[in-house]
Amino acid sequence: MQMFVDADEAYLAWTRWNSEGYVLNVGRNPSPSTPIVMHLAVCELISTRPHRYTTGEYIKICSLDRQELIEWSEREDAEGELSTDCHCLR
Repeated sequence: MQMFVDADEAYLAWTRWNSEGYVLNVGRNPSPSTPIVMHLAVCELISTRPHRYTTGEYIKICSLDRQELIEWSEREDAEGELSTDCHCLR
């Protein structure tokens, strides 16, 4: 598992090298009103559009192990909710 904060280039490199991985899109200042959203590393919403991926309002937690990210979200964001509703996971 790897966390990317203020590291857009490194994050994008991770998504390219780990296309079978998973990414949690996490608010920089987590709150119950900002859900954590899981994506596939190849999801265009979090890896291909010009964007401030890890330097804006969100950071990224990445892993090749989906369950590891689920457990991280339960442990680190007890008040928030993990969403797996992105089209990339369907």
